[in-house]
Amino acid sequence: MSEIAAPVAAAALVDDVDRHRLWRRFRRSRLALPSLIVLAVLVVVAVFAPLVAPHDPNAQDYDALLAPPSSSHWFGTDSIGRDIFSRVVFGSRASLLVGAGAVLVAFVGGLVIGLAAGYLGRWADEALMRVMDAGQAFPGLILSFALTAALGPSITTVAFGVGIVAVPTVARVVRGQVLVVRELDYVSAARVLGLRDTVLVVRHIFPNVVGPAIIQGIILMSSAILTEAALSFLGLGIQPPTPSWGALMRDGYNSLADAPWISMSAGAAIFLSVLAINFVGEGLRESVVDP
Repeated sequence: MSEIAAPVAAAALVDDVDRHRLWRRFRRSRLALPSLIVLAVLVVVAVFAPLVAPHDPNAQDYDALLAPPSSSHWFGTDSIGRDIFSRVVFGSRASLLVGAGAVLVAFVGGLVIGLAAGYLGRWADEALMRVMDAGQAFPGLILSFALTAALGPSITTVAFGVGIVAVPTVARVVRGQVLVVRELDYVSAARVLGLRDTVLVVRHIFPNVVGPAIIQGIILMSSAILTEAALSFLGLGIQPPTPSWGALMRDGYNSLADAPWISMSAGAAIFLSVLAINFVGEGLRESVVDP
């Protein structure tokens, strides 16, 4: 083995050992691994919704209005005869897309702001963090309402509005990590060697702060799903006839006494997905923090 290849192979071996160690720590949690399986099933259901759903989610069966759960309609039907199970399955697409989009917006925005504030310090840190404080001063749900109402209701605008609200949280996590990493010996040595700031941040600081940002983003995904459901319930989120869990909750609210299965089905889907995401995020956090 050449002198150049040996360090590369050693680094790859260390990375492989670290991945196995993190996986063992993750499996220690009794709820993290089952939650990961549940989350994977939800993703598969969302991707293959046309194959999973037994009916067209917008097809109307006027012979089965507000029909209770049965062999032909597993979760019953709504007031115009649409199959609730099919709408829950297709609604997972909207909810997970909004959650993933919001996390992407929050992750990118928070990462850039947190890196700049933590590394530059002084006036840049003060100015950026005061802006983040101003953003966090507004109630997140109200700010999401305002942004979505201003931009117009759609999956893209809902994801953007929810993501913008979460940027300050990610930015503060990243900034705190940067403040620690930038004082480490290897960063100081790289600075003494004359590395440019951009190279120093990209090669030495970014890899050490991206992990906590990803974990925070995963946990924020549950908040994004809940916010989307609230927006759709109030008519400011994803618009009919596109199925979404929040819209199902709103439809079921008007028939709660006669057809509780509508709201219960959507509520159970929201509860299960949010719980699974939170347990996966906590499991990842514990696997990184625990010795």
